[in-house]
Amino acid sequence: MKTQIYCLLLSGLLVVMAGCHNTNNRYFEPVTDAVYQNIKAGAGRTVLHTLDSLVARDSDNGELRLRVYQCKKEFYYRQEATDTNNLYVDSIIYALEHYDLKNKYPAVYADALNNKGNMFFEVNNLATAFEYYYKARVSVVMTGDTCLLADQSYHLGMICYRQEKYREAIKYFTASWNETGRCKDGNVIFYRRCELETNIALAQGHLGLYDSALRRYEQLLVYIDTEHVKYTDPNINKFAEVAHAVAYGNIADVLIARLQYDTAIALLNKSIAINTKPAYDNKDALYTSMKLAELYQKNGNAPMMLATLNGMKHAMDSIEDETIYMRWNKLMFDHDRRQGEWHAATDFINSYLQHKEALERSSQQLKQTDYAQLMQNQEKEYQLSILRKNNQVAKAYLLASVAFIVIILIVSVGVLFNYRRSRKTLKEMQALNDKINVQNKQLATAMDELVVSNREKDRILHVVAHDLRSPVSAITMLTELVMDEVEEGEAKNMLRLINVSCQSQLSLINELLARSNKADARTKAVPEVFDVNELLGNAVSLLRFRAGEKQQELILKGADRPVPINANKENINRVINNFITNAIKFSKPGDKVEVSLVATVNTAIISVADNGIGIPDKMKPHVFDEFSEAKRRGTQGEQSFGLGLSISKKIIEDSGGRVWFESKEDKGSTFYISLPVAQS
Repeated sequence: MKTQIYCLLLSGLLVVMAGCHNTNNRYFEPVTDAVYQNIKAGAGRTVLHTLDSLVARDSDNGELRLRVYQCKKEFYYRQEATDTNNLYVDSIIYALEHYDLKNKYPAVYADALNNKGNMFFEVNNLATAFEYYYKARVSVVMTGDTCLLADQSYHLGMICYRQEKYREAIKYFTASWNETGRCKDGNVIFYRRCELETNIALAQGHLGLYDSALRRYEQLLVYIDTEHVKYTDPNINKFAEVAHAVAYGNIADVLIARLQYDTAIALLNKSIAINTKPAYDNKDALYTSMKLAELYQKNGNAPMMLATLNGMKHAMDSIEDETIYMRWNKLMFDHDRRQGEWHAATDFINSYLQHKEALERSSQQLKQTDYAQLMQNQEKEYQLSILRKNNQVAKAYLLASVAFIVIILIVSVGVLFNYRRSRKTLKEMQALNDKINVQNKQLATAMDELVVSNREKDRILHVVAHDLRSPVSAITMLTELVMDEVEEGEAKNMLRLINVSCQSQLSLINELLARSNKADARTKAVPEVFDVNELLGNAVSLLRFRAGEKQQELILKGADRPVPINANKENINRVINNFITNAIKFSKPGDKVEVSLVATVNTAIISVADNGIGIPDKMKPHVFDEFSEAKRRGTQGEQSFGLGLSISKKIIEDSGGRVWFESKEDKGSTFYISLPVAQS
């Protein structure tokens, strides 16, 4: 009812404002201010119609669009609609840049850039995140707002922390603490300082400074108790409870390091009891539960460990986290291994290794990013942009000088004076141009070195994978021979586990070899004209036996005439085999896999369709990524490493074609290859 009354009032206000629209360019401010305040008060989606009405009346007003985007970003932030909120962050940046408002609103611009940097930081893309943080810092300097500077110091500290550079992180967190004290919003000060105290103590704990860390946590608890009572916002009380719970879990970490297990268990249970409440920090509760389970394992209390792990299952399904999955599977593997349940233990160790590999790749990417070098690069880019602007200004001065010389040609003294001045300006310009040319050459040299480094990496990858294949193949064969001689029991189960792991690693090595050769394939693959219809028939004939192993029917619907294409025959054959093999892998026993070729005058389109498990929507954007996270096991447990489709896509694109797919989960997938037909 309140929302309906509010909308009627705003509609009336819109009518009044429309009358002065043409005489007041900022007519919209009372409306957008009212909408913003109501959004903060919890108004529903209906208020957004008011904003849409404003934009419909005056779509070319840049400041109006900026205000509308800010209101919508705030609305979706409070609705916890992260993706939509992120879209409006992009819209705010667009409005500021497109309508040339970023110098008028530098604080708004800095805040939007920080939000954009946070998006990339969350997905571990530190290089891009740092780029946005640096742009924000340049904008902040223009404002002189120390509260915004505190955000910058905080972000730099988080980057150092994620890279395990804890001393540098403490330096930035301490700077942010001091700068935060000058913020006008008391709520911001309280929230940020609680987080900064926690982060400093965590970094001290990682450095082994346990006494310092405990003192920090004690100071934090005192700070929470004394400060939160000063605020009337009910969310502050809830935050104070959550902060207490987080502090208890972190203090337990220090006590575990000191072998004070009983006290640590009590604190962990206390933390879990608080943060498992609805709408509290359930993710922290999940992490704390994992600490508790690991501590029970250390104490040899298997029943309590197992009970804790089982109690985490529901929360793990709603809060997806690679680290939790990895640690959970490790504990379950250790438990089942001790119980002699080898089949279940194998599943847990395989899942553990997959999550561990993903985390190691992410961690390696984080640690390889040199934030100091990024700072230098951004600083150089900033200075270079200044030089370019100065160069443009100098050119403008030169033109003005030339015009001035033409005007006073009749005055000999004036001509001589201006002639000398123009020569001096020309020398300065030449010096600037020489400096820019030198920097351009340095950048070109750096790019060449990067290309050479990338080639060397591919060569090393090829050598390592090639050298690993033979010994792993030998281990596979030896385990098969030994298994035939060993009776059923624990030894034979271990041999089976080794054999399965070796076969899995052989598949990965083969795909790594294919990946390491893909750069050479672009230069060494010799194209030839061949009949893709015949190639398709041969591929289907060879793979029918594999489909037969799963009682599947492999159907070919070829063209009624030869279809010539000009490409590398071996590479195209590899792509077709990969698509058909995947269709067999992800189809159930007894299903049909249909391979078709449709040719027009200019294009040949190959399709491979199955009725298998399909691809979930959330995995679709990553299907063709290298080392894709969208990989899954086949219907009979066949393993996938996420390399084949990325290599196939590159081969087809290098051949002048394209690859795409259509898929519905549990209803099957169809992969398409489009290639240009060779013209006679």
